[in-house]
Amino acid sequence: MQRSATPLSFLLVLMLSLLSVPAAASAILLNGGNAYHRVAPEQMDYLFGYQDLSAEAVFASGSELPWQTATSLLLDPAVSDDAAWVRIRLHNPTQQNMQRLLEIQWVNLDQVQLYQRDNQAYASPSQSGGAVSAPSVSSSGPAANGVSLNAPAFLFPVEARAEQTTDVLLRISTHHMYLLPIYLWQDEAFERYKLGYYSLYGVFFGALLAMLFYNLFLWIFIRDRNYLLYCIYLATTFGYILAATGIGKQLLWSDSAWLQHSAYALFAAIVFFSASVFITSFLRLWQRERWMLYLAVLTGGYWLIEIIAHLTGMAWSPEITNVCALLTSFFALAITIRLALQGDRIAITFAVAWFFLIGSTIILMLMIMSVVPQNFVTQHIQTVGFLLEAILISIALAQRINRERYLRGRAQQELLALQSRTNRELEQKVRERTDALENLTKQLSHSNDELQQLSMTDALTELQNRRCFDVVLQQEITRSRVKTSPFALILADIDHFKQFNDSHGHVAGDECLRRVAQVFRAHTRVNTDCAARYGGEEFAIILPGMSEDEARQKAEVIRQAVADLDIRIHQQTHKVTISMGVTSLIADERLQPDQLTAMADQALYQAKQAGRNRGNVYARED
Repeated sequence: MQRSATPLSFLLVLMLSLLSVPAAASAILLNGGNAYHRVAPEQMDYLFGYQDLSAEAVFASGSELPWQTATSLLLDPAVSDDAAWVRIRLHNPTQQNMQRLLEIQWVNLDQVQLYQRDNQAYASPSQSGGAVSAPSVSSSGPAANGVSLNAPAFLFPVEARAEQTTDVLLRISTHHMYLLPIYLWQDEAFERYKLGYYSLYGVFFGALLAMLFYNLFLWIFIRDRNYLLYCIYLATTFGYILAATGIGKQLLWSDSAWLQHSAYALFAAIVFFSASVFITSFLRLWQRERWMLYLAVLTGGYWLIEIIAHLTGMAWSPEITNVCALLTSFFALAITIRLALQGDRIAITFAVAWFFLIGSTIILMLMIMSVVPQNFVTQHIQTVGFLLEAILISIALAQRINRERYLRGRAQQELLALQSRTNRELEQKVRERTDALENLTKQLSHSNDELQQLSMTDALTELQNRRCFDVVLQQEITRSRVKTSPFALILADIDHFKQFNDSHGHVAGDECLRRVAQVFRAHTRVNTDCAARYGGEEFAIILPGMSEDEARQKAEVIRQAVADLDIRIHQQTHKVTISMGVTSLIADERLQPDQLTAMADQALYQAKQAGRNRGNVYARED
């Protein structure tokens, strides 16, 4: 009648089980008024490493042996290859002998033998090699007053002599945890407890079977693999609870020594493996963040390896199982919480389900550590956690059905809407084709504009080319004539460019042209002025609305900026200068473009004759 504790509860208990100190356990005071007595940790002495001693030798040695008083229901060390001697002292202050049933509610012990001071021994029947049969006692020994000693937990009749303190020795060996929840029962109280115990697990197994068959039928009709995986998870949980409570050992595999030895660890591994596979499939972790799938595959792979190890008879450390059980549970909780925070409503239900299971396990752990009272509720709260988890996951599956039904209905509505749209689209097809042709025409026109723009741009300097310059100049002459507004023209020539080009090469010459062009571009107004490469090393700027003085000042600014340029070629810095011719006027009916450029060119020629690196304004003859 053991609490169905998962391995993850023992890892946390193990960290606090190292606090036991040598002391003498207090005696248990028996009286006829108490229906049962729960043996507290401080009422148990234990020692390891003396398994070769006989019970008589242990009794005779008394306090000479290094007894330790337990500090929790989990001995220290919790796992050991040595057998443990456990001593309990019963004090009967009355004048009548008392009969009690001593029950150990942890079924995963390989062998338990009970001895009393009068050398009467009562032991669970066992086979050599540590394999045990169903935990019960032989019919020999004190009478049990008609109470059946056939129980899922270890059960022994003990006798406390009148007005005496009786020492009871337990020799225990196990490859699992040394967990010792021990009770002393009166016969009738034990029968009542056993009735409540079987009622609880009858409800639990009934509910579990109902959900199992319900989801199995859903899988048969729907053929969704998630329902089958959930059925496998429920079935393995069913098997795990049977193994953890000892009911399976008592009723189902009492004749199988291998299952009695391995069922608990095997079913625990299968439960975690099936849970990993189910969560991966149901939450579609391959469509989520990568770390979620990696964790699921990692934990599932570990549990598969442990399953194979148990099936092949390999030794497996319970400590490793406990750590991985704890990590797997919190990994699952972390994944579902993360998805819940992202708005997945089904994941919210999953997170609550895992919270119930982990929360109930923590309460069980606290009971084992004697932090919370040990009673029927705290003993079996983890079973309730399993049941609530199973119910909530079934709700999540039902949510999935509702969501899929909703999605199907919405898909049908969208199909009807699509048909309606298609009809409207067919009616508008001619108009759409016309619009498409118009758009195509606009695109072609835009492409032509881009091609025209490219054809009017100088590839080297990215200024306007001569063709564009001629067009803009004609437009400005017309505009000036119509609006009677002035405009200016500046022609510039790089001084001694041919010598520069011959000395440093064409690549350097091209770089020089680009740098000078950048100066012209930087000193032109974007929406009004036109800077162009006039030809070779010559540049021109058309300046609408600019008077002669303003044009002269603009030319001087550009000239100085070019003179300040540092042109680096082959790690050397070079300087260049420009000469500039400036003219400004208001166009009349007789003015032609070549006349205007001739004026600016004449001014440029005069600037060169005057020594270069300067600007000169065209002097008009009145």
